Amino acid sequence: MIASGMSWQMSIGAIAAGNILISWIMIGNGTVGASLHTSFAVTARGSFGFWLSYFCVVSRLVLATVWFGVNSYSGALGMYQMFRGLWPSIEHMENHIPESQGITSSVMLAYFVYFICQTLLAMVSPARLRYAFLIKTIIGPATGFAMMGYYIHKSGFALYGGSSTITGSTLAYLWLSSMNSSAGSYSTLSVNIADFTRYAKRPSQQYIQVLVIPISFIFFAWMGIAIASGAQVVNGGDIQFNVVQIIGSWENRAATFFAGFAFMYSMLCQNISANSLSAANDWCCLFPKYLNIKRGAFLTSLLGCWAMAPWKVLASADSFLSFMGGYVIFMAPIAGIMLSDYYLIKGRKVDIPALYDSRGRYRYNKYGVNWRALVTLLISVGPLMPGFCNSINNSIPLIKGMRDFYTVAWLYGTASSLIIYTGLSKIFPPTETFVPHMIRDYDDEAYRGTSSQTPSIEDDEKKLEGDTGVIMV
Repeated sequence: MIASGMSWQMSIGAIAAGNILISWIMIGNGTVGASLHTSFAVTARGSFGFWLSYFCVVSRLVLATVWFGVNSYSGALGMYQMFRGLWPSIEHMENHIPESQGITSSVMLAYFVYFICQTLLAMVSPARLRYAFLIKTIIGPATGFAMMGYYIHKSGFALYGGSSTITGSTLAYLWLSSMNSSAGSYSTLSVNIADFTRYAKRPSQQYIQVLVIPISFIFFAWMGIAIASGAQVVNGGDIQFNVVQIIGSWENRAATFFAGFAFMYSMLCQNISANSLSAANDWCCLFPKYLNIKRGAFLTSLLGCWAMAPWKVLASADSFLSFMGGYVIFMAPIAGIMLSDYYLIKGRKVDIPALYDSRGRYRYNKYGVNWRALVTLLISVGPLMPGFCNSINNSIPLIKGMRDFYTVAWLYGTASSLIIYTGLSKIFPPTETFVPHMIRDYDDEAYRGTSSQTPSIEDDEKKLEGDTGVIMV
């Protein structure tokens, strides 16, 4: 943001606005998971229809797997700095990998060790990772404070980007784009937050996010500005916001080791929580007969870390990264549809057993598609597609207005989906999915009185035992 011409104060403001917005989306979808105690993959069936929901699941799975690989490479760079602190001669290790691959033998060694450590931790039950994350919440911020204190002291509290270098409409669009990016960075997690909040004993346990998300992002963004600004004064050269490269400029071996470890460990825990667990849940939904959480985590690790070769993606595939970053145009309307459906259309009254029944009320029609959600997706995504394609291939002609419109993709996608889906569902109400109250088990009379699509309770129980397309949790 600062490099594009905004002052650091305006950048912090954009980050604050974006994260305040996304925190409310997180709370909304998080409450759904905490109330129903179902995963995102199952919850989505109630909004999109039993079979259309798989589009949402696959979309989230692709994102989680790709970013798992990209973040793994970032974490491996932290491990490389650890090795550099222990074994300085690793910098001079003979390289046997072609330069075109975007990685050296020494970094590949660190990447392989990181892969082993991360895969083993990813296969541990989430319930047993509490203390691993507790350690992260201590050493991560502590290292950040130490680096910030050092560079503030050495630089005399210099802050890069004291004033804006652009004005007018250019500045306005950049600010909106920055706010959109800040919110969009959590757009995927705002969709599948139920994968985590489903374990809450009551919905109120996750309300703290509305404070924690904005405050933490604002403060650590400011910390990043302070560290990068101080490093530029102390080291000279261009401004550098990549913490690994800043650590790489140090000569003190102990400081290099501990800072590298803190960054590596923080990335490892973040990758497991934000990507591995999410992808594992999605794999379980797609192939319940063959995969569980552990197998799904292992498969995600193999595909993300090796099949997609993240080092090569980061080195050469700018258009691919633009594609993945632009995937927010799908995530935003998915989140908006789920919010509208649960709160505004169904009034928080859901038939939970029917979410697991491919022939139940949430099939909507013989195709298993809620056409209201499908139309909303098309209308919300369609106007953004020209900008999306241009971001992947700049040679595709695009008028300035469409390019500027694409910069607010998350804002438009969320707002438009809420309005359009609510309007369609009010005009054409899906009465076949309405229930008088929350239905939690098969013994509820309201479940026995479900639509004609659903067979008797005895037939349903037999189906749930034998149908490989249904997963019970």
